[in-house]
Amino acid sequence: MNRGTLNGKSGSGRTKKINQTIIKNLLKRNPTKSLSAVAKDLGIHKTIVSKE
Repeated sequence: MNRGTLNGKSGSGRTKKINQTIIKNLLKRNPTKSLSAVAKDLGIHKTIVSKE
């Protein structure tokens, strides 16, 4: 996966799905971190992630 999909700069709908997957995987590894903290680490500020 290239960096472009991680920082949310490519405008495709697929990007959001990739970001959700990355965030969910990071949350599994860092259960003490909040969702917004993980998103901030990734540089995602406007992505809305639904809690499933």
